[in-house]
Amino acid sequence: MFIEEHSDSICYILEEATNRKRYQEVISIGTHLSLPLWYTGKYTLRIRIGHMVEFASAQVGDKKTQALALIEDI
Repeated sequence: MFIEEHSDSICYILEEATNRKRYQEVISIGTHLSLPLWYTGKYTLRIRIGHMVEFASAQVGDKKTQALALIEDI
């Protein structure tokens, strides 16, 4: 499947955005991927991306998104 083949690429892109302090980009991409990853059963990848979204949210002081990312990890 497409997601399995490209999960490392997706994470690499988000990690690079984090390293470049492009936190809004991480938040935007990560939050949009959450639901499709849930529906397709890609829970490990969803949690990995959720951690990046949570970190990025903390960096910009977006408490609402940070809380949602943490809750989704439960």
